[in-house]
Formats: sequence, structure tokens, C-alpha cells
Amino acid sequence: MATSSSFAEIIKKDFLNCKLCFEKYYNPKALPCLHTYCEECLRKLVPHKTKVFQCPECREEVILSKGGISNLRTNFYINDLLNALQLNEKIDKMCNVCPPKWRHDRPAVTECLDCPSFMCQLCTNKHLSTLSQHHHRVLMLSATSCDALKLVTKVWQRPTLRCSFNTELHRDSYTPKLTGVSMLRKGDIILVDEANGTLKSYSIDGSFRMWFSVADTDKDPCSVTVCGDQIAYSADGQLYIVELNGDLVKQLLLKGSEPSYPITAYKDEYLVVSEGTLCSLSLYNLDGQAIDRVKPRGYQGNRFLFVAVSSQENFIVSDVGKKCLVIFTRSGDVLRVCDEILMQGVPRCLNPFGVCVDKYDNIYVSEPGCIISFSPTGIFKREMLAAKDGIKKPRAITVDEDDNLIVTQTDGEVYVYELFLD
Repeated sequence: MATSSSFAEIIKKDFLNCKLCFEKYYNPKALPCLHTYCEECLRKLVPHKTKVFQCPECREEVILSKGGISNLRTNFYINDLLNALQLNEKIDKMCNVCPPKWRHDRPAVTECLDCPSFMCQLCTNKHLSTLSQHHHRVLMLSATSCDALKLVTKVWQRPTLRCSFNTELHRDSYTPKLTGVSMLRKGDIILVDEANGTLKSYSIDGSFRMWFSVADTDKDPCSVTVCGDQIAYSADGQLYIVELNGDLVKQLLLKGSEPSYPITAYKDEYLVVSEGTLCSLSLYNLDGQAIDRVKPRGYQGNRFLFVAVSSQENFIVSDVGKKCLVIFTRSGDVLRVCDEILMQGVPRCLNPFGVCVDKYDNIYVSEPGCIISFSPTGIFKREMLAAKDGIKKPRAITVDEDDNLIVTQTDGEVYVYELFLD
């Protein structure tokens, strides 16, 4: 029977050594055939400016994009295994979170795989007591390789369906078309029904609460958010700020001439409007004043659609034209662009639509037929929900403070799932 140490050696030898240099992987890059090599090894193998080459093992043809070798996807699974199976080499590390004057006196006792960082016990306690970091994977540096491997590949619990309900009312003239969703302060769901020109509210268990028509009955509402004690919604190029009963407070014209303007809110401070083909975001206070305009620097977008904002004031946008997810800061620095994910080891293109974040800043994205999740930094985690869970054509999504994921579907149905956050 193999011991823990011999099992770890097998993993290192068979899975963590590059087949070109026969050394431990460094910045592993996966080819379309899923064979993986060090980035530098591929640079040595492939002549400069070469656009097409063959995999050294299976000879499958590889076509490089404009960015060349560096644009090949990183094999994050290999990186996680490297992190998990090399803890013994890190025991002598010092804390890199402490202020500089104390770092040489405080040996690290843990490593956070999500930051990443090495931490002394004091910094570890502070790290795990921060709400946005409760879900981080923190390993004891004295842990065995097998213990670490179990933590990296720990069992994940699929969300469970809490309830589903249809949003068609007797007064509706058309089948509901749900294009926006948000949460009211008392825990109720508020929805935009574009087809019937109304906003509708339901309890988290699907009991009808109220409805009201948009201020201009000839306009089709698109999106909704809640900021402070007021509701904001967009309709035909205008932004409306209303009281909780629908009474109009402020109305303003939005930039451009987009067919839709998805919106969200950052805490109770300001509203965020996604500006479609302008590939920018405009920020407004509750008085209707434009306070900022954010455009990701160096990013050549196509058409921004849904938008979310994290507690760290990072914006997450679905660019439906380029079929990618873009994450950038308030100052416009691009943190990540994701256009491809690995599903069960097989790469596929991303096709994002609705986006939202939970209280830990995990990112959720609706795609045709499924809901997928990413870490706060934009690393793909997993498929959360699919057709077998009742997901058909999901559109706008949101997560409430009680870890319920609310999914609107194009047939007027709403599904509420209980999340088990990791």
C-alpha cells in the first residue's frame, strides 16, 4: 500500500514535471490538446513569430493568437497541485503580511492559496476574521501533502432549489419578460418585466408583494437596482430614481443611444450604468448627478451588458460582443479578461450574460443553460447550476445577504437556490 509520501512522489513525477525540461512546471501553459508545458520551454521550442506549431507529444496543430505563447491559458489545476504538494519546502518562509520591520521575526505558519501570501499566526487570525476572506483556502505549512491535496480538492456542495415561481399576473397583457432583478432592504425580490412595462416585487419564497408601472408608460424598462431607500431603473435611454412605492424622484437622460442600459449600485453610495457599445460605465449619485465615468484602459471592447461591483469597488462586466468577462478598477486598471474556461479539463469559450457577486465577492455568471462561478479575482471555479437543476435560459441574476441565488429566466419564471459558500 502506498504511503502518503510515496503517493506525493508519484504525483510530482507523473503530473508535475514538464515533459520538455523534465523539471517541475514553471508557469504551466496548456495547449488545446490539454498537454501542458512550461511557458519558457514552449518559447524555446517555437521559433519567434511562428503562428502554427505541433504539440510535442500528440502532434496536434496549435494556432497561436496575437499574444503568442503568453496568451495560452495557464493550467491553474497544475498550479494548485504544485501549491498543495510542496508545502514542506515552504516551512521556513517568513510572514509577508506583517509590516516590514516585523517580518524577519515572525515565521509563517500558514499559506493562503487565494491571495497568495504566507502568514504568521497573528496575521492568519486577522485574515480569516475579515468577512471578504472567510472563503479563502488557508493551509497550515506543517500539513502533510495529502492533507493539503484534500483541502485543494475539497468536496463542494451543489446549490439546492429553495423555490420557483411564475411572475405572470392577471393584469398582464403579455407573457412576462424578466430583464432585471435586485433585492429590497426587507429581503424581497424586485423584478423588471419589460414586456408589461412594470416592476414587480415578491418575497424570497415567491409570494407576490406589489407592482407598479414605469413613470412613462410608453417606455420599456430594462434593469433595476436598489440604492439606499430608493429604487433605480433604466428604460429607453433614461434613468429613473423612485421611492419604494414607485413615486418618481428623479429622471435623467443617459449617454449614447443603446437599446438597453443594465444598472447596479455600489453600496448606498452611487449607481452604475453600463453603456453598451461605448464600453464604459457612468456613475451617478442619488441626486442624478454624474460623478464619474470609468472605461477600462487598453481594453478594446465590443458591447458591455450586465454589470456588478464588488465590495472592493472592482467592476465586473459581461462584454457580450466579445463573449468575455472584464474585471477592472474604479481607476480603469484591467485586472482580468476571461474569455475561456476549463470544464472537466476541456477548454470552452465563455458566453457570459448576467453577472452578480455575493457578500464574499465571489462572481456568478449566467450563460445559456447554466450558471458558473469565479473567484473574486476572476479565476474560474466551477459550474454551479445546469439544466438538471432547472436552468433553461437564465438572464439577470443576484445573490441576497442570506446566500440565496435568484435566477430570472426568459419564460417569466424565477428560481431561488440556496448557496453553500466555500
